[in-house]
Amino acid sequence: MRIVIDMQGAQGSSAKRGIGRYTLALAHALIKSGRHHEILLALNGANTELTLDIRSEFAGILPEENIKVWHTPKNVSELFDGKPWLRTSAEMLREAFLAKLQPDVLLVSSLFEGLDSSTVTSIGRLTTRIPTAVILFDLIPYLHRLPYLQNRAIESWYERKLDDLRRADAWLAISEATRSDAIRWLSLPRDRVVNISSAVDDSFRVVDLAKVDIERIRERYRLFRPFVMYTGGIDHRKNIEGLIKAFAKLPRDTRKAHQLVIVCSIQDDSRTMLSHLASSIGLDSDELVLTGYVPEDDLIGLYNMCSLFVFSSTYEGFGLPVLEAMRCGAAVISADTSSIPEIIGWDEAMFDPRSEDSISAKMLKALSDDGFRSKLIENGSRRVKSFSWKATAARALDAIEELHRSTAKKARHHSEKSRPKLAYFSPLPPERSGIAGFSVELLPELARHYDIDVIVAQKTCPTRGCRRTCRSATSSGSKKTPPPTVESSIILAIRCFTSI
Repeated sequence: MRIVIDMQGAQGSSAKRGIGRYTLALAHALIKSGRHHEILLALNGANTELTLDIRSEFAGILPEENIKVWHTPKNVSELFDGKPWLRTSAEMLREAFLAKLQPDVLLVSSLFEGLDSSTVTSIGRLTTRIPTAVILFDLIPYLHRLPYLQNRAIESWYERKLDDLRRADAWLAISEATRSDAIRWLSLPRDRVVNISSAVDDSFRVVDLAKVDIERIRERYRLFRPFVMYTGGIDHRKNIEGLIKAFAKLPRDTRKAHQLVIVCSIQDDSRTMLSHLASSIGLDSDELVLTGYVPEDDLIGLYNMCSLFVFSSTYEGFGLPVLEAMRCGAAVISADTSSIPEIIGWDEAMFDPRSEDSISAKMLKALSDDGFRSKLIENGSRRVKSFSWKATAARALDAIEELHRSTAKKARHHSEKSRPKLAYFSPLPPERSGIAGFSVELLPELARHYDIDVIVAQKTCPTRGCRRTCRSATSSGSKKTPPPTVESSIILAIRCFTSI
């Protein structure tokens, strides 16, 4: 079987974050699976630097000819370029390129791309005949429209990506919580949404740090005392404000003996806001440390050095920092919401992230009770054994192989028995009608299941593709009426949606 992986999850705005790391690690694991499938990596050539980085990443484990690059216009981001026709052209160009590779299954590493970068994703713009599996990280903007979809441009982009998502043939969720969300909220078929889980790189591990390394990290990030650590993004659902307020509620002696260290990239306005919050609730200037971006080696060092790792997020698709911290031997407590309990696996290690008192009480117990802290470390050491890229790749390949089998079975069935036929009566663009626009969106989905004749009462076909594939029909009922041409017909039966 030939599996083509669209690698843009490692090329977009999240290339250096969780999605990018997940994309690269899963691709590595799929290549090393030993199942002897032919795997091709498809790269967007718009970002030359990232393309070269990924080529280098897979040098020696994948033949160079198995890395394919297509080139699309660079200025196609949704927010900053504002050229819908150019984005649509880029999407169709990508689909044509991928179709030319003749994949048995296409795996899309990250579908929700292109908002603020030149990554380009779509499903079904040009063809629906490539069996497509999509890695599904979360549905956070869908479930929490405020504040994520307040901007109309972002909302429009996200809704179009949801339409693309629904056109996929299989969905590989990174947690059971994400799988459940997809089934519940998008009504995706239960048997084709699979939890493949997640893992972290082997570089995240317990390290015996040399004294000079410890001193270097402490000096670089101004760490003067034992510290409580968080890492992740700056985002309202990460609940960093709640964590800071909970830390401020610790008994004074406990609080003064520790620092709260927020490890992540941070914009100036967020830094100002969090610093002001800390000051307003009585924290001294050295009690809250905002590190900004840290390189991976320092991150691993910080995980190993921290007295406690706290993850107070109210919602996650998976929660990679929790697993990273556990692998590095940290005592970890976390929120009891969404996917995070799947990682923690112990009720005593969790708190209600919406309650500052609950967070603070669990922090105090972990910082003051040595027996409880030891149990937290033991729990983490035990839980990390349940997660590996080998296991995740095996689940992904099981789902991909099943998709390939079911697709082949359907193809045999359709060759023996034609699909049901559907007559669809509706105006289509360029007619100015809400129904026309609705029908254009609906018809590609119906075409998955039916051979469709679209009957339109207008003089022209809606697209050039339709003009090439129209099959004419008459409406007059007169036997003497000659078959109408595309230009002069009153009613046309259009086959365009099933002929690609």
